[in-house]
Amino acid sequence: MRKALMLLGVCVAMIIPSSAQVSASDAMETCRNQVQLDAINRLGAPAIRFRHTDLLEHDGSRYRVDGTFVAGLHTTVHTFVCSVDPARGNLRWILIDSKKMPCTSAGSADRIEYTDVEVVDICRDVVRRKVFDHGYLWSDFRWISIDDSGGVIGTVSGKVMGETAGHQNLFRYSCQVDRRTGEVRSVQLEGH
Repeated sequence: MRKALMLLGVCVAMIIPSSAQVSASDAMETCRNQVQLDAINRLGAPAIRFRHTDLLEHDGSRYRVDGTFVAGLHTTVHTFVCSVDPARGNLRWILIDSKKMPCTSAGSADRIEYTDVEVVDICRDVVRRKVFDHGYLWSDFRWISIDDSGGVIGTVSGKVMGETAGHQNLFRYSCQVDRRTGEVRSVQLEGH
């Protein structure tokens, strides 16, 4: 039954009443701390500045927090939303600059389908590490593309320049990311 719901793209909310043990301000702080870590890693900025943070809902089983921030000296405003378990204070999920919202399937934890932007970011991070493993300190992505088939597996490919101490090498890369879990299924890096 669960597979049928997932295939149809139906979101069924199951709300389990519980007493909140984590305050709204603690939930907001948990979310902001993770946004700060993720944004710094993803955007490469030395720091971020929050513009606003709001607690959108508390239905007894979750806190939902959203807000905006700017990274470093940039003026681009980024959005975020996350969910925190009020009983334990655990972060359930977090999305930055995503147009899609997660939904809850009956009997399961929150389920997220990663957007194209997020799939590209995941791939870029793993390719950057592979270039570093080949002895290059810097990575300059020259070209990047993602298939638009909308399938469960997102395939990203492109070219990246590895640089260190005046030496450069142009690599072709491709990787496959599971849109449901964010898991990298495969990654290939070929030097020229």
